[in-house]
Amino acid sequence: MIVELKPPPALMANPDELGDPQPSPSFPLVDRRSETRYTTNDPARIKLLEAGGGHSLDGMVMDVSRSGLRIETAAPIGKGLRLEIILPDRTVIFGESRYCLRVSNCYHVGVAIEVVYYAQSVSGDHIQDDQLRLYAAGKGLTALEAIHAKNHLLTCARCDERLAGVEIAQRANSREPQASKAGE
Repeated sequence: MIVELKPPPALMANPDELGDPQPSPSFPLVDRRSETRYTTNDPARIKLLEAGGGHSLDGMVMDVSRSGLRIETAAPIGKGLRLEIILPDRTVIFGESRYCLRVSNCYHVGVAIEVVYYAQSVSGDHIQDDQLRLYAAGKGLTALEAIHAKNHLLTCARCDERLAGVEIAQRANSREPQASKAGE
């Protein structure tokens, strides 16, 4: 899908510094991500740390990866601004805005994660089976749960092996004929 984007009003951003070039029919937007994104839909409070220090707005975390996330806001956020993103469980993510695109009546802002602070210690325990299944399916976890799972999987061979088994089982289940599923 190609979306024609127009520069937004300069509420919180210099329109010349909103990020990547605007896509057009002759120059479609290309996905350059090197990491898998995990879909979320979590409310967040976004504070603009470099815009006079007092500006904040509500938003929604749309997806996350190990090093970035995409938020949806009602107002534009300029490229290169430092942000503080506060999730409902009091997890705080500091990052830098990388782009801002107008999509319909809102803006999608890409954020490079610098550091994540948790309000409570994150358990070093292995990922639970139900969370591993949701993670493998790519939906159903909160942004915090997805970030924690990604970070844990980087250092835990046991959970990484379990994830591979879950993914194989999910692929096998998705290939089963519908007739056999109806008879179960």
